[in-house]
Amino acid sequence: MADLRVCICIGMKKLFLMVREDTTVEELAYMIFLEALEQSPPSTEEPLCSLIRMFYKGRQLTTPSLTMGALRVKHGERITVLPKNNHGSTPQKSSKSPEQNANPAFGNLRQLNEEADFCEGKVRELYEDIKLVVPQLEECRNKLKTKLKDVVACNEEHEKLLLKLDAIETKGDDVIRAKRRALVVRLQRSLSALDSLSTSASKALHNQS
Repeated sequence: MADLRVCICIGMKKLFLMVREDTTVEELAYMIFLEALEQSPPSTEEPLCSLIRMFYKGRQLTTPSLTMGALRVKHGERITVLPKNNHGSTPQKSSKSPEQNANPAFGNLRQLNEEADFCEGKVRELYEDIKLVVPQLEECRNKLKTKLKDVVACNEEHEKLLLKLDAIETKGDDVIRAKRRALVVRLQRSLSALDSLSTSASKALHNQS
């Protein structure tokens, strides 16, 4: 089984854990408690993965026996974690006022705050991904510009060949006339393909700008 280095994102915190393809979701949750949350996993009959919310590519990981291999987790990929309040332990005595306990808006705000944490983690993932893609995109643009210059040069070569063909006198020889005509058709077909390539490449460059 191959070793995998996965990025665990908790709010603004990010750290890397080494797992294997046969590491289960429950084992990953145990590692997150110890190394990411820096606390001992709570003593409970509930699966540890039910005490924290783990997301991989938008999917919540809730099946304890599911492995990283089955999830197709790749080396260097991210798993976002949203801890649940008290991690499923016995709730502590609330310090809220009776108005806060009675008003469901406070519970809704708490839920929305957790969802906002998840969204922030997603934004961070997208930022990292786009930061990696932008240099590649610029490299592709430069290569495309170079190829467009090659297309122009090739087009000029075709035009020169057509001019040379025009200069050939058949002097009534049907064989020479047929061969010249066939070569003209070949060159015109190539010119048409070059024109199509130029249009596609120019359009791609325009869309990227």
